[in-house]
Amino acid sequence: MLLFPPICNKFLFIIFLTFSYTSALADETNIIYQSDSLYHYRIPALAVNTSNNTIQVYAFAEKRHRNTNNQCGDSGEIDIVMRKSNNNGVHWSSESIVAGNIDISTEISAKDAYTNPTVLYQNNKLHLVFNTHLRDKCASTKNSKSLNKLAKGDRKFWHMYSSDEGKSWSKATQIMIPSELQNRVDMVGPGNGIATKDGRLIFPASGKNIISNDSGKSWSVLTMLHGGSESAVVELCSGQLMRNDRPGFNSTKFLSEPNKPNNRVYSIGNSEATRWSNWQAMKGVIMPTNPWVQASLIKLDCTLSNQTILAFSTPNHPKSREKMSIFISNDSGATWNKNQQLTNGKSDYSSLTTLSDHKGAILYEDGYGANSIKYSSFSIEKLK
Repeated sequence: MLLFPPICNKFLFIIFLTFSYTSALADETNIIYQSDSLYHYRIPALAVNTSNNTIQVYAFAEKRHRNTNNQCGDSGEIDIVMRKSNNNGVHWSSESIVAGNIDISTEISAKDAYTNPTVLYQNNKLHLVFNTHLRDKCASTKNSKSLNKLAKGDRKFWHMYSSDEGKSWSKATQIMIPSELQNRVDMVGPGNGIATKDGRLIFPASGKNIISNDSGKSWSVLTMLHGGSESAVVELCSGQLMRNDRPGFNSTKFLSEPNKPNNRVYSIGNSEATRWSNWQAMKGVIMPTNPWVQASLIKLDCTLSNQTILAFSTPNHPKSREKMSIFISNDSGATWNKNQQLTNGKSDYSSLTTLSDHKGAILYEDGYGANSIKYSSFSIEKLK
C-alpha cells in the first residue's frame, strides 16, 4: 500500500507500509536457528520427552557450512546440531554439535556430510538416525560426490542415542542396508521416527523401513515396494501402519503419466510392516509438486469409531514452497479437509510433535531457502 503525503520542498516522499502475517494457530513462535553468511540451517527434526511430568523439547537441524560462493547445498560440510528447551520452547540451550566432524565413530570419515536427522524419544533414550556420504567440495572436480553423482551404497545409515537428555551421546553404529534395498539417493526420514504400542522403533527411509525390537541395539530393514523418499510413518488406532512419501527419486511407479500424482502418496501396512497396500495420492491437500516437498505426519488421537485423527504439515501452495500449514484428517488419512496456516511467505521442510493431549508443536523452515528455522506451539483444539 502506498501513501502519498503532500510534496515538501519539491521532494516526493513515498512511504511503504508492509503487513506481517499473524497466524491464528500459533500460541508462541521462536527462531531456533538463524542462517547467516557463515552457516545455513536446514532440515528440522523435533523430539519431545513428556515423562516425569516434564516437557523437554529437542530441536535438531543440519548446519551447513557455506563456501566462498555462499553455497554448498545438500553435499557440503554439514553437521547435525541440537538445541533443548525445558519449558515448552520459551527458552533454549545453546547449540551443540551431535554428529559432525567430531569423534563419534572411527568408521565415519572426517570428510563426510552428516545429513537427514530423524529423531525419537522413547523409554528415557533420545534416538538419532542419520545419513553420511562423502561431502562435495562445491566445485567441479572428478572426486565430487554431489547427490546427483551418488551411487547405490554411497550413503550410509547410522544410529546413536543419548541416555542423559542430550548431554552426551553414544558412539554411532552403522545400520547395515542389504544391497538389494540400497538406492541411489538413499535417505532416512528426515524428521520423526515412531515407537509402536509394542515398543518397536520404526524409522522410515527410501523404499524401506528400519526397525528395532530392542530399543536400537539391533536393526532389521524391510522393503517398501515403489516407496519414495522423505518419508513419514505413523501407527494408526487400528494397529496398522501408514507410510506417507514424497514421490520420485527411487519410485519408478510414479515418475510417468498416467500414474504421476499431484500430491504426496500414502500406503497402509500391517503392524509387522511386511504387507502394504497400493500407493495412493493424498486427497484434499494442496502442496507444491514441481518439485514435491518433504512433509510431517503425526497421530493426534483416536475417535470413538477407532478412526485415527492425524496432523500433517506442508507448504500449502500448488506451485511454490510457501504458506506452511497444518492439515487434519478425522478418518485415518483417507481425506484431509481442514487446515490452519502458519506463515504467508516462503516455507519448506517441517517436523511435528505432540506435547500433551491438548498441545502440539512444529519446527519448520521459514523464508526462501530456509532463512531461519522456527518453533511454534499450538492448541490441538484449534486444529480440530
